[in-house]
Amino acid sequence: MRIFLLIFTVLILLSCEQDEANKSTNNKRDFYWRVDTTEMSGTSIRETFPVVTMVNYTTASAIDLPESSRVLVTRQGGQVFAYPLNYMGIEVLNEESGDKFFVPNYCPLTRTSMVWDRKIGDTVFTFAASGLLYRENLVLYDIERRRLWSQMLIEKIYGGQDLSQPQTLHSFESTFGMIKTHYPNAKVYNGVFNSSARKTEQADHKDADPGDDDISTPLYSPGENVYGVIQDDYVITISHNDLPNGLSIITKDNIVIVSNREMGLIVSFINNSGLSLVKNEFPTVLRDAQGIKYDIFGKPVNLTGTANLESPNAYNALWWAWDSFYDEFDPVE
Repeated sequence: MRIFLLIFTVLILLSCEQDEANKSTNNKRDFYWRVDTTEMSGTSIRETFPVVTMVNYTTASAIDLPESSRVLVTRQGGQVFAYPLNYMGIEVLNEESGDKFFVPNYCPLTRTSMVWDRKIGDTVFTFAASGLLYRENLVLYDIERRRLWSQMLIEKIYGGQDLSQPQTLHSFESTFGMIKTHYPNAKVYNGVFNSSARKTEQADHKDADPGDDDISTPLYSPGENVYGVIQDDYVITISHNDLPNGLSIITKDNIVIVSNREMGLIVSFINNSGLSLVKNEFPTVLRDAQGIKYDIFGKPVNLTGTANLESPNAYNALWWAWDSFYDEFDPVE
């Protein structure tokens, strides 16, 4: 009964909002669910989380954060951004830098952070947390067309017939100490948004732990922090607990994974150019077969006019969450 009421409420709200959007665009379409709605939970989408389009930043040297604090890091429009996870209680932010429109987002239940491109097709969308969960993970919605999107699937789960899907932008998690040392001019989100002096701390969510009996693939413990690289029909996985000390590189299939245990850093790239590790030059970490060096953002550092390295869909999540979303895994050993 609870699930029925939840889905009924959401359908009514989305239907009303969809009608308004359709009136303004004169573009009628049939919306439908792409997932089993019995696996949905949470609250209605209205007024649960505000739509955040104005975000305040400070410099790494001016913000009071422990150096061990986890941050989501991305480089957009030539600027490095860092989002402390304990300030991401709002879960979804809308940002732009230069010609880049992007969405830092974080689910505190599954401990999953990533950055999406706000531009889907020819339209720049505005996102917010819906208040709903799919398999205990964040569900985003866009205010322009009122569609629902699964964070960990990185795809639409409720909407029209169009095949548009979000694209992830290169991002990774690390420590604030790494940012403070190597990117002192980074813009660090200070938890204040919409110029209202509201500061968001990480919500006191109760961890959604299904327990050992519900873990079908006992590769890791349920609450273990695992980095995954999504391939066509499987996920390459590596636990943060299994990282070697110092800077290291792992090559698996067409992917190269760079890690630094002390910095809590795992980052991956598509390996199309014979990439190898560069030591003692951090944040420069890779060199290709032509001798071009790249930093942790995949940006070439010793040759202008060269394209950035490509990034796969990859992110961190608790192991129980990975196991609930995907079936096939190829663990790094």
